[in-house]
Amino acid sequence: MKEEKYQYWLHTKRVLSYQDILKYMSLGVSAEEFFSASQLFLAEYMGWKEKKIQNFFEKKKQWTSTVEEYQQILERGIKVIVFEHKDYPKRLKNLTQPPLTLFYYGNLPKEDIPSVGIIGSRHCSYTGIELSKYFGEELAQRGIQIISGMACGIDAAGQKGALNRQGYSLAVLGCGVDVCYPKEEISLYHQLKKQGGLVSEFLPDSKPLSWHFPVRNRLISGFSDCILVVEAGEKSGSLITVDFALEQGKEVFVIPGNVTKRQNKGSNQLLHMGAGVALCVQDILDYFHLTQNIQKKKLEKTCMELEEQEKVLYSNLNLEPKHLDILAQETGIHLSELMVILMGLEQKNLVKQVSCSYYCRKHVEC
Repeated sequence: MKEEKYQYWLHTKRVLSYQDILKYMSLGVSAEEFFSASQLFLAEYMGWKEKKIQNFFEKKKQWTSTVEEYQQILERGIKVIVFEHKDYPKRLKNLTQPPLTLFYYGNLPKEDIPSVGIIGSRHCSYTGIELSKYFGEELAQRGIQIISGMACGIDAAGQKGALNRQGYSLAVLGCGVDVCYPKEEISLYHQLKKQGGLVSEFLPDSKPLSWHFPVRNRLISGFSDCILVVEAGEKSGSLITVDFALEQGKEVFVIPGNVTKRQNKGSNQLLHMGAGVALCVQDILDYFHLTQNIQKKKLEKTCMELEEQEKVLYSNLNLEPKHLDILAQETGIHLSELMVILMGLEQKNLVKQVSCSYYCRKHVEC
């Protein structure tokens, strides 16, 4: 615990750069020993100039207040892990600028379990929400960890899908880990705190400043083994995450979208540039060399056993809700009979009623 206090001081008081951290670690000295280093040591072994050395000794005056701050953070139930710690996430170790300190609730992702970052636009379609949620559910059911940023829209939907299947999901925040942003996702925030994880490189109580989010996006891709883009507009912040993922050598998958919709312009452009196509969950599972799941096989069997009119109606449905009158017109089935068939498909877990008289498929594929 004593060593961790010294490490915390070194990192949070901006005493050392990332390069300095690597250098002092290579010298085999502890953080406590470095704290007590002489001017000669700093000049000869660290190569510091006089101004930087003076700043170092000036910052040492903040030691007592820093220890008090560190203790208060722990007392609030916030966990702290520093770059030098043996349990620091391996996925982040090789980033160009890894965070020197992480604050988190819950648990961080397991190193030996695949993780997928599900990202997309806040201004998304109903179909995008359903796709994100569905992929989150199916991947989590296969034991895959879901990483995202808890933003309204695609991010939150994918994470909710994972939690719906009792899976693990981590939200990387652009504010203090004790701050719920956006406030609309307070329920998801508390669920992640208990069932998954919330992490931030920003000090507790930090506000969600605009510049924080592009910075935190490198951690979303950093924690992920691959990225899945559901819907992303031409200037979506998700494209920043994609850039980081490509820099980090991560595979990027995209779900194709309607070319006439602005929320798909950025993601479709990624496909045009050579991103991997995700037409179904199995495309992601194949990347991790995982076999088709039992749930999908049951779904396929259910579809094969449908009556003729059920098949006709089901084939006219997709993830975009349709009104009863439209379905009756497209299938030629009388409205009263249509209602009975829809009730049967709902019982078979194939269809759901979105709102009054509007229905859609419950699953992406069959």
